[in-house]
Amino acid sequence: MAGALLALCALLLPLLPAAPSRADTPLDLDAGGRITDTVGALGQRRAQVITAIERLRTTQRVQLYVTYVRDFSGRSGRAWADATADRNGLGERDVLLAVATHGRQYAVSADKLSGFRADQLKAVATTAIAPAVAQHDWAGAAIGAADGYGAVLRGEPVRPPAISPGNPDPGGEGLVPGHRRVWAPVAMGGGLCVLGLYLCARRASRRRRAAQ
Repeated sequence: MAGALLALCALLLPLLPAAPSRADTPLDLDAGGRITDTVGALGQRRAQVITAIERLRTTQRVQLYVTYVRDFSGRSGRAWADATADRNGLGERDVLLAVATHGRQYAVSADKLSGFRADQLKAVATTAIAPAVAQHDWAGAAIGAADGYGAVLRGEPVRPPAISPGNPDPGGEGLVPGHRRVWAPVAMGGGLCVLGLYLCARRASRRRRAAQ
């Protein structure tokens, strides 16, 4: 009995969720693409963000990077974004949009030689990014940023995005978003393992006392 319980625990324990971790400062961006989503903020709208980023790259030769983390680890958003951009070697035509979902914060890091004026960056931030972040439309913030940067480079006004609110605090519980049906049974199984081992230990202790 005890051997079977130990074997079951050995299988279940590696699957138990780890405690939520704070975002690295700075963060290593995902080498496989232009989106680093550590909290699962985008969900099924990831493809829409990729399309907007690619449209900006092909039409304006500007590469937008987007990262979603739970928080900025105690730093200001701008300091966190600049440190992450420096760590990953972003160039003059690269722009980083960093979003901290737990506090609904965001920051933009752009090189001084990026070709954007300060008023253009501010217009995109206040019109296209901030309204989406405030209503936890995480995908809308990235899409608004990409379309907004394209607009100012074409000399057009920045348009506010159509808001579609998402999860207000993705990754807030430290679990993979949308997988509660998986984690709950695993956690329950782990609890049963602990209880079973405790009962086996008590039974073994009673047998030893009875044999004395």
